[in-house]
Amino acid sequence: MKRAGVRLACRRRGGIRRGRVVRVIGGAFRRSAIYGPGEGDKTIRPTHDRTRENVFNILAPVIEDAQVLDLFAGCGSIGIEALSRGARRVVFVENSPEGLKLIRRNVERFGVGARCSVVSADAGAYLKRLGESEKFDIVYIDPPYGSGLLEAALEILGSGAALGAGAVVIGEHDSAPGYETAGRLRLKEARKYSRRTTISIWRLEKEEG
Repeated sequence: MKRAGVRLACRRRGGIRRGRVVRVIGGAFRRSAIYGPGEGDKTIRPTHDRTRENVFNILAPVIEDAQVLDLFAGCGSIGIEALSRGARRVVFVENSPEGLKLIRRNVERFGVGARCSVVSADAGAYLKRLGESEKFDIVYIDPPYGSGLLEAALEILGSGAALGAGAVVIGEHDSAPGYETAGRLRLKEARKYSRRTTISIWRLEKEEG
């Protein structure tokens, strides 16, 4: 559920397949390769290295000890990067069998099973049943572009029920303008990283009254 033309990691029994490789960019696992989809797989596409690096530069002040939700997690590159940089816990939500297999392999590879959960679910259904059972400090949303799933997730998250005070929500989407507001979420900035990719950042505002 990521874009084409990005660096891909593809480990098999014989090691890393020749070609482009995505690696953890910073933190404890820096430069380590991540298991990812095989070449030609158009359903799971890790976020481009440069985009991921810039996102985590923005998150640097708040990533330490954060509770992170990685929606449409793909192979888990965002969540693994968060754990590498000191996040306390990550919940990966993915509904494709291949994506779930890759996430679990990456969790095992980096030895972070005690710091994460892997949830096999549709992202919207997961958010609807989440309620106030967990509070996340950071949410990363990267659905298929133009699917309307980003907007749907923002509408649910905008209630603030599943978000901690001052939570940050990041959406990766195409160049179409994003929501200015969604409930208590307010758009703080939008940065275009390529002809097709824009990163928008919302922050949860205090409840009025």
